[in-house]
Amino acid sequence: WWGISKIGVFKGALMSDIVWDKIPEKKRKKLTKGVNKLAHKFAKINYSKPAHTNLKTKLKFYMCRMIQKSIIKLKKDSLDSTYWIKQGWIENKRPWKH
Repeated sequence: WWGISKIGVFKGALMSDIVWDKIPEKKRKKLTKGVNKLAHKFAKINYSKPAHTNLKTKLKFYMCRMIQKSIIKLKKDSLDSTYWIKQGWIENKRPWKH
């Protein structure tokens, strides 16, 4: 329910082998440094605060909401529409508000 506020991507090319012990020491140090750097970024996040929802995500939600409302207005039954109604998103509830 709280959402995902940050997604991290680690990019590390393995040109030799995928077995850790067979990777050259220099490459292992580089990979370890990159993973640790990403881990430190996530360690600094205050997970007690709810995730922030940016404007772009909210706009996409409202566009999907308009589509769902038009489907409901046409009296077309769909699993998506039923789910949106059940969640209260067609009315006043929003996924980023609790």
